[in-house]
Amino acid sequence: MRRCAGGPAALISASACAALGSGLLAAALDLARLYVVRSELEACAEAAARAAARELDGSVQGIARALEAATAQAGRGRLAAILSGGAQAAFAASPAGPWRSPAEAAGNCRFVKVDASAAVPLLFLPVIGAAASNRVAVTAIAAQAARSEAQRDRTDPPRGRAGLVGG
Repeated sequence: MRRCAGGPAALISASACAALGSGLLAAALDLARLYVVRSELEACAEAAARAAARELDGSVQGIARALEAATAQAGRGRLAAILSGGAQAAFAASPAGPWRSPAEAAGNCRFVKVDASAAVPLLFLPVIGAAASNRVAVTAIAAQAARSEAQRDRTDPPRGRAGLVGG
């Protein structure tokens, strides 16, 4: 019976392939985690923007209510712990801007932009020299929907429906 002469070389090649495969799998897991956190962060920012836009009514008080609604919505869920400084809201009269902070916003604002970011700790990529975390940032813009005449005539504070702008 003849013995294969490539035994040690085959063993070394198999070990190298296993190590490379494990490294690629680890990188794929970290990248998948970044994708999932980004998707959840987008959902959080969109929900905060919609909640804020529902409160806009063209008044300064509406902006204050919108800011409270966005902050409350951003503080919910699993992402609240990793949001870097929470979600930041800005207001404008048109979707093109100029975007103003809540303190600078005038009463005629009908659009709200929510910026949210999170630092996502990486588990496996730092082993090969990558950064220990990666920042993920998203933006969502929502607008107050136009109100009907019946809604305008009511005596309670007018609040419209909200819808996302863009995609």
